[in-house]
Amino acid sequence: MCGIALLINNNITTIKEEEIRAMTDMVEHRGPDGSGTFIEGNVAMGHRRLAILDLSECGKQPMMFDHYVIVFNGEIYNYIELRDELKQYGYTFVSESDTEVLLKSYDKWGENCVHHLRGMWAFSIYDRKNERVFISRDRFGIKPLYYTQTPTKFLAGSEIKQFTVISDFEAVMFPPIVYEFLLHGALNHNKYTFYEGVFALQPGHNLIYDLKQQKYNIYQWYFLEKTVEKPKVTPEEAFKIFREKFEEAVRIHLRSDVKLGACLSGGLDSSSIVTMSRKILGEKVPIYTVTSCNEEAQYDEREFSKAVVDACHAEEVLTFPDLNTLYADSILEKICWHQDQPIGTGSHFSEYAVFEAARKNNLIVMLDGQGSDEYLAGYHNFFIFRCIGLIKKGKFLDLARTVKERAANRGLSAKNIYLDILKVFVSKNREIEFKFTPWLRKEWVEKYKGSEAITYKGYRNIENIKDLSLLSIKEISIPYQLHSEDRNAMLFSIESRVPFLDHELVEAMMGLPEDVYYYYGLDKNPIRQGLKDILPEKIYNRKTKLGFASSDDIWMRKNSKEIKSKLEAAVNYFKDILDPQVLTEFDKYSEGKSGYNSIFFRILSLHAWAKATQVSVY
Repeated sequence: MCGIALLINNNITTIKEEEIRAMTDMVEHRGPDGSGTFIEGNVAMGHRRLAILDLSECGKQPMMFDHYVIVFNGEIYNYIELRDELKQYGYTFVSESDTEVLLKSYDKWGENCVHHLRGMWAFSIYDRKNERVFISRDRFGIKPLYYTQTPTKFLAGSEIKQFTVISDFEAVMFPPIVYEFLLHGALNHNKYTFYEGVFALQPGHNLIYDLKQQKYNIYQWYFLEKTVEKPKVTPEEAFKIFREKFEEAVRIHLRSDVKLGACLSGGLDSSSIVTMSRKILGEKVPIYTVTSCNEEAQYDEREFSKAVVDACHAEEVLTFPDLNTLYADSILEKICWHQDQPIGTGSHFSEYAVFEAARKNNLIVMLDGQGSDEYLAGYHNFFIFRCIGLIKKGKFLDLARTVKERAANRGLSAKNIYLDILKVFVSKNREIEFKFTPWLRKEWVEKYKGSEAITYKGYRNIENIKDLSLLSIKEISIPYQLHSEDRNAMLFSIESRVPFLDHELVEAMMGLPEDVYYYYGLDKNPIRQGLKDILPEKIYNRKTKLGFASSDDIWMRKNSKEIKSKLEAAVNYFKDILDPQVLTEFDKYSEGKSGYNSIFFRILSLHAWAKATQVSVY
């Protein structure tokens, strides 16, 4: 795992080494094990190294082969198999690194090399002979890549902050993305960022920069939506396929030359990774887990994580993140600086604390359970769309039975489930409206709400579970989860890996009959049934779901006076955006006259990000 940088002078002038080195060193946290630069005329590349595979000097970057130069961030998990295949074509290798395999894959297959890769990546290859630069991002955007143009330069890098060291780059806040964040809590759902003129290369996309024409072209190379429907697959067949693909995914994600651990919440996903790791590694290899704990009983999952630790004989690390330290130690500003954007909830701090604890225990690679909910129908909104589908088909008896089972298994009210169904049904058939007039100034809203960067559509185009899976993976859920995880992990120079987002596993599970996902009101049936023999019974039968839980509501009520003061400061800072009415609404909340609204935290976070980055607001 690393940090990369690319700088091209459009005026054909030679690049000064201090420019590319400044971009590279701005992300030293991504790669503390070494750095390197390459400069040739008006093209420069930089790299910060976090050594994971082949710790020798042979794995250093930028790496050259023939007329190619590469800087690469990520892991190609099938590099061993690819290396063997390339040897059959006559290629030889001088290292044990996946970078060399990637570079020679490009030499063999050109742009189509990405279809041969199984992993996570953001890389740039400079073709010196043909005067072009090839930039690629993995299928699901596990690894980040940003680009921008200044009056004289084209820039690309792992993090936006790298651009701020370039003299003619101006860091200016981009209001339409702030609008969607404050209004809907939307993060990382399209190519736009919180910085004007800075864009994320979208997942499954390539960028070709023509040095002769001084122009670039972007195209999509991966299309998850083309995954074939599998209406005839029986549940038993699906469970078997999941087991095989998941075991294979975990196996290749365990490839590492440094100490490796796992984030363990006690939920179904992280527990599956730990238990499968134990099966693959055997009893003699140590397994390390890190768990975020909470003193508030309703947010604590230790009873579940302990069941996994005991069953797998794992070495357990516990951390107790305290939301009070977000401000006492200015950690919120630190997190937002590393994130290159505000955060939506205090759950990001729990994730931060997990990776902090992992680094203190010398765990350099961490496996995490992100990704399965989005294609195995793990969230409650998937169940709602299952019910809407039954309504459309006129299967009202099946609907009543399904809701009854869900209510019983999740400890929910059947009446509330029906209300949830009604709310979603109504919302998906109406235009997105401006709902928070008391929070934002109408003049500011009217100015920006028509921007082409405003792309949040809610559930308007969703008809079934597959539609929702695609939306969750491409826009709503996965992009911001991966963004957060990457920054929190790399802040502590840790490589995070997400086996559930192995593309062969995802594609195998997409488009299955809906009955495969559910069983008597329980969700994610492929995991429960496919791993029944290795999961502890407490996990297999678990009905609750928390993930990285956060007690934002409790924290704000306990510290209402301090929070009110910080909200006042935010309103004053963003006087053209925030309406003072938000302070009155917070008073009602702190007095118990109204419920908690997450926009309070979003406002605090936006203010922390603006202060930490010193971005121009107006």
